[in-house]
This record gives sequence, C-alpha cells and structure tokens, in this order.
Amino acid sequence: DPKPMALRVKEMRGIRSHPNQGISQIIGFCDSMAPPFDTPVSLGYLWRANWHVLSHGADRIVYYMEMDKKYCLHAELPRINEKIILPFGPLIRVLEEPQRPYALLKSSTSALVKNDRYFASVNYPAALLIANIPYDTVTEEDILSGRVNSYQGLFLFNTPYIRESVYRKILDYAKSGKKVYVDHVFKPEVPDAIKLRTTAEMQAYSLQTLLKRAINAETDFSTDTEGVVLAELVKGRARYLFVIDDSKKDENYKREIKIRVKGAGYLYDLPASQQVDIKGESERHFSFTMTEEGGRLFALYPRKIKEVRLSLPETMKMGAETVVTVEVIGDDGQRLDGNQPIKLTMINSKGEQSDYSNYYTTEGGKFSLGFCPPLNDPPGKWKMEVKELSSGLKCSKDFEVN
Repeated sequence: DPKPMALRVKEMRGIRSHPNQGISQIIGFCDSMAPPFDTPVSLGYLWRANWHVLSHGADRIVYYMEMDKKYCLHAELPRINEKIILPFGPLIRVLEEPQRPYALLKSSTSALVKNDRYFASVNYPAALLIANIPYDTVTEEDILSGRVNSYQGLFLFNTPYIRESVYRKILDYAKSGKKVYVDHVFKPEVPDAIKLRTTAEMQAYSLQTLLKRAINAETDFSTDTEGVVLAELVKGRARYLFVIDDSKKDENYKREIKIRVKGAGYLYDLPASQQVDIKGESERHFSFTMTEEGGRLFALYPRKIKEVRLSLPETMKMGAETVVTVEVIGDDGQRLDGNQPIKLTMINSKGEQSDYSNYYTTEGGKFSLGFCPPLNDPPGKWKMEVKELSSGLKCSKDFEVN
C-alpha cells in the first residue's frame, strides 16, 4: 500500500506564476505527486491524487502510467472523469487561491550549496499540509522585493545557507512584528524567532504535532480527524473546501469526518447536490461520511440558494444563434455570489441529447450560452433543463425549433 498522498506533494503548494520563474498553473500528476517507481499505485491513491491536484486549482491534469493488471488504473479514469472532472472541472478552473497567512522559503542559495546531511530530510511541505497550516511557497526574490511582507509568518526550514542581502530583509521582517519560524538547520540569529525542536530523522506525520503546537494557525476550516487534508479556493465571497482523506484505506471504506467552520454562510455538498446543516453555536461544525473515493468538495455561499431560472425564447430558428441564460437566485431574490456548477441538458424532438448538453459554471450566479440549433437537427418541440449541482435544484422549459 502506498504512502499517504500528502507525502508526495513536495513544494508545489502555493507556487504561482512569476515572470522570472516560468512556473505555470499546470500541475502534472507524475511531476508533483507520483509515488516512487517501486511503489504500487492503488485505486484509492489515484482518486486522492486527483483530489489533491484539483485542490490547487489546476488547469489540466496529465497522467503517465503503465498498464497495471492488478489495479487497472486506466479503467478507473472514466469513473473519475464522470464523478469529478466533468461536473466540477469548469468550476475549479476559474476558482482562485486565497491569500494564505504563512510563507515557506524555498532557498535557491541552499539548493546550490546544499550538504546532503541537511537534506536527508524533513518533509516540511507535507507536514504543513497534513497539519492543515495554509502556506505559500516563496523564493529569495520574494523576500528581497518585499512581497513576503504580506504574510504574517515566515518559515525558514531546510535552509542552512542564505545570502546576506536576504538575511537583512528577514531581520527587517522580524522587526516589523511578523513571526519567523526556524528549524535545527537554520543557524543565523533572528531576534524573537520561534525555534522548533526538529531533527533530521523526523517524519512528516510526527512533525505535524510539533507544527500545530508552535504555529496555532487560525483557519476558516479545521479538523482534528487524523490524516484529513483541507484545501480552500475562493471566488468572490464564496469559499470552496476540498476535504481529502489521506489515509491508506481504499476499498469498502467509510469514515466519519468532522469539520469546524469559522464564519457565516450556507454550506453545500457538491457531489451530493444538497445543502449541509452546520450545527453548534460556540463551535460551528458539520460531519459527513467519507467513502472510498477519498475526497469531497463543499461550497460555502453567503446566501441560501432559493431557485434556478432559465431564460430562452419560445421559438428558435435553425442556423440562427440565440442566447440562453441561467441564473442562480439567492434567498434575497438576487443572483448568488461566487460561481456555481451547473449541468445543461438539451433534448431534441426525437428525444436525443444535443451536443450542447454539457457541464458549465455560472459567474456571479449567471451563465449565458450562445445556442444555434444545427441545420441537420430535427425541427419540432425541444426541451432544455438545467440542474444546479450545489443544491440539486432544477428548471426546465420547452421551445420550438423551426
């Protein structure tokens, strides 16, 4: 059984596009999360890999794998595509990463002159991920430019060497009242720095307890369930939570998971297409049962979804484009903030689905589609139906095509 997926994440979390880095948002499955070549990849591992990659807001996913007679991974991809990629891909692609409170330095100087005894190595990125401490990866250039000043804490881990100019900027950062965290490898003195009692032999899962105690990060979502990784994306005032069970269990697996929620809003389970009750007053929380698919996507909207509206003319002409509009309405009668995944289905007069039937996403509660009935499609009475995938609400209308 492979090691937990989070141990393969490495330094990918939070890396954004920079002109001087040439790093894009395309995160490859093999590059960022593949197991060692001698590790068998199970079906559960493949599901968790997809959830992890999507939680970064990836544009596309590339798979490199050999045909495996034991697990038949290639045969599982259509199911993953049907359950996750197709219905939620259009939504996830336009979501944004939130401003995270902490920054983890990826030191180019240490990488150039590193000594193997310093990099033997403590996997801090995986430990931070498992501990659900939100961070971005930053470079020495980010420190020199002052970009790192927007973070409330800076992690100087696995950094035995650093340039003097960068060190002076770190001192200025600490003097401004921001917190600096260092491990056993970092030797320069930084006033009021929090020193973690780490060792080169520490593993990610044992290190997470130490990190939690030292950092005590305040996040919008949190959990005490061991092995559960949380990741958040945003759009406007809407927040989207990925819950990934990084445990080793795969088949016939069910597990109860409790998540604490900070802030107000209405929660929806997107794969289940239903609203989720948030319980408690002093500690707002919700619980759900995780299945063998290993991940779940939730949306927290500022208002409750009341209805879905579909606007289109009663008659359409073949070969002429007509605009079809879908609106997701909140309980105040206005379009809902954020983006909502929708499924649009068009049925022609013979009962066949049109090629325009697909998954889409609203923007600010609205989606518009230019629909042109093809000349070779049958005329007559057509039907269009839209399903909002957060709530499961539907709306349908008939129209004539001539």
